[in-house]
Amino acid sequence: TDGSATGGGVDYTSGLFTVTFPPGVTSVPFNVPINNDDIYEGNENFLLTINSSALPTGVTRGDPGEATVTIVESGVLTVQFNQTTYTGSEQSGFVPVTLLLEGGSSTSDISVTVTPSDQSPLSAEGNGVDYTSTPITATFTAGTTSTTINVPVTRDSIIEGSETFDLGLTIPPAVSGQVELGSITEATGIITDSTVAVSFGQPTYSVNETDGPVRPALVLSNPSSTDITVRVFSTDVAATGGGVDHGPGPYTVTIRAGDTRV
Repeated sequence: TDGSATGGGVDYTSGLFTVTFPPGVTSVPFNVPINNDDIYEGNENFLLTINSSALPTGVTRGDPGEATVTIVESGVLTVQFNQTTYTGSEQSGFVPVTLLLEGGSSTSDISVTVTPSDQSPLSAEGNGVDYTSTPITATFTAGTTSTTINVPVTRDSIIEGSETFDLGLTIPPAVSGQVELGSITEATGIITDSTVAVSFGQPTYSVNETDGPVRPALVLSNPSSTDITVRVFSTDVAATGGGVDHGPGPYTVTIRAGDTRV
């Protein structure tokens, strides 16, 4: 009969088993079929009982007349990242990270810990500057083999280019007996930067021929942590280029780090 294991072929074969003692024999083994599944359930048990009502005349049930059978879990579950790099943008506000549970599923929830951290040398900075470095609990709900968490990233107004941080995977003591670390336990998070727009300070400019060169302004939508170089081309409308009325071009303009206008 069922204990924590389920009969009917789920964990073991339940039913009545007839055991015959040949003359002169005092011990007879028999087999109770066990189901080798791919679901992690931990150790389970069921109960065997001698049916006293079915014993032949002159035979009584002795002590113990019941026995507990433990089915020892043979499966090994492993958890790991599903890849070595994950990418998210400042605009989205997070880097999605997917983990896999391999070797089967579990009949209960399994939670592991993902810890984002700064790289050395420093690229992205944690503590909410570029991303949140607080450890994150990733939970595989019962019956599932994949889960995704989001590492929060900070959307700022500084153009820094793509930045990276480390991701580490650990198993809390509470589930250390249920799951082991797989092959990919470290990964890299990549934060792609917000885009920056460059434009003229105004749509039209006017200059007298005798006043010398016209000085249009270039404007960035956000400041950058590095210099940004822009090429500007001049094309004919009513004036003639090539040095006749304007030019020659193109013109290379550099907006220094931290500035938004030149």
